[in-house]
Amino acid sequence: KKGPPGPRRQPPAPQVGELSAQIEDQSVTLRWTHPAEYGQTAGYRIYRAATDLAGADCSNCPLLFQKTGEVEVVADQRSYRFSETVKPGYRYTYKVRPYFTSGSQGPDSNPATVQALP
Repeated sequence: KKGPPGPRRQPPAPQVGELSAQIEDQSVTLRWTHPAEYGQTAGYRIYRAATDLAGADCSNCPLLFQKTGEVEVVADQRSYRFSETVKPGYRYTYKVRPYFTSGSQGPDSNPATVQALP
């Protein structure tokens, strides 16, 4: 005997397109495109990893990303941006991940890196 039907599976969220990062003074601005086949994407979570420029060179060390913000999806909007102020003396690597209203998340975007020189 079959049990009650489970919740419908959401289609996978599309990957963010063309993530780029730009720094001016101590302000970083990220830009990306919202895929046409966005489905039930509710918004985007922005993650950041910071590496001290004065520290030892560790090109093989894993980056530790922490959530730094969210941007909600706006109907019919294809381009998105997120800005924040950063501390000088660090290399910042960002990634953006789409999420559904259910809370499930899609794949990470390409990484985008900037340096905030001291």
